[in-house]
Amino acid sequence: MKILVNASNLRVGGGVQKAVEFIRSSLSYPSGHAFRYVVSDVVARNLEALVETRGLDLTVASASPARPWAGRATRRLLLELEGRFRPDVVFSVFGPTYHAFRSPHVMGFAVPWVTHPNPYAWRTLRNPISRAKHWAWCQRVTHWTRLADQWVLETRVAADGLSKVLGADPARFHVVPNTCAEQYYRARETGVPPDARMRRESGSDFLLLVFSAWYPHKNLEIVPHVAAALRSRDPKRNYRFFLTFDRTSGPWRAIEAGARRLGVERNVVNLGPVPVGDGPGLYSSSDALFLPTLLESFTATYPEAMCSRRPIVTSDLPFARDICRDAALYVPPNDAGAAANRLAELAGDGAMSAALVARGDCILAGARTPREIYGMFLEILTRAARERRPLAGSPPPGGSAS
Repeated sequence: MKILVNASNLRVGGGVQKAVEFIRSSLSYPSGHAFRYVVSDVVARNLEALVETRGLDLTVASASPARPWAGRATRRLLLELEGRFRPDVVFSVFGPTYHAFRSPHVMGFAVPWVTHPNPYAWRTLRNPISRAKHWAWCQRVTHWTRLADQWVLETRVAADGLSKVLGADPARFHVVPNTCAEQYYRARETGVPPDARMRRESGSDFLLLVFSAWYPHKNLEIVPHVAAALRSRDPKRNYRFFLTFDRTSGPWRAIEAGARRLGVERNVVNLGPVPVGDGPGLYSSSDALFLPTLLESFTATYPEAMCSRRPIVTSDLPFARDICRDAALYVPPNDAGAAANRLAELAGDGAMSAALVARGDCILAGARTPREIYGMFLEILTRAARERRPLAGSPPPGGSAS
């Protein structure tokens, strides 16, 4: 079977990591299938840091197909690659792809704003214009998401939600659970050096990893407020938060300014985007994961922390409890004071930390391995290649965004 793997649209966050992991799995676990890969420059850089890419049937797209003008070259590239390779099935690691393929198309999807939004997330958009723009963006995403034959989601809640939004047969929506990448399992067995960027300044440091790209629903703006509350709650300990997104962005400037106003600028550090291969070192350097997110389909950050044997403090919302169960401490959404209390409690109680880590070990022991997850994807792709069911009303083959 010939499989065209499309990750040309992935440039930040977990999508990049998932694309890298799928491609690494296709190289590590021979299946007899022929693969061709078209990836973004960001995916390519992260992949090259982990595997030898010379000799791979790999094409790098410099612009996202989502961009109306700059993405035209990438959309033409996708059309040409499909025509030359003639795949039995196309697998877009995550959509929307902003391009309609002629071949049977399986699309991964993880946009919770479309599948299962909640009021907490919408309240992060504080003015009517922002809400209107975001609503329009959700409509655009939904339109382009329709242009697939089958979809793969990471939870049943997300799969059921997308089935309802698209009004399509639930049998066309598959659930493949997520987990952490193979490198985290290897680091767990062999150990990994700490990341030098997360040096401790004193013996009283408690280092908190906030491992996330910036999106409104990630709620990263709360971090300076939590740091300020901790300074009042537990002044003898030096709590330091390490974020991991673009340091030139407007959201970081706003967070940085907030930290200065609250007098905690030394406690809130942004490392910038972190290559996929450097993730285990960040966890190794930290004392705990803090994730104040308000909306997720699934985030691999939770199992990464479990695999790295780090306790988790996160928002008390259904998606978090579904993944972490009893292996995390939960705080009410958007409550900086409650988050500070929980973090101070964790920092002062080694037995609590050890218990959370042990519960995470139990969850991880029952999870599917990366190899098993890769096998589930291949099974879905094989079935889709055999049994294409085009979506009524979809554009003619080869159509693309304009």
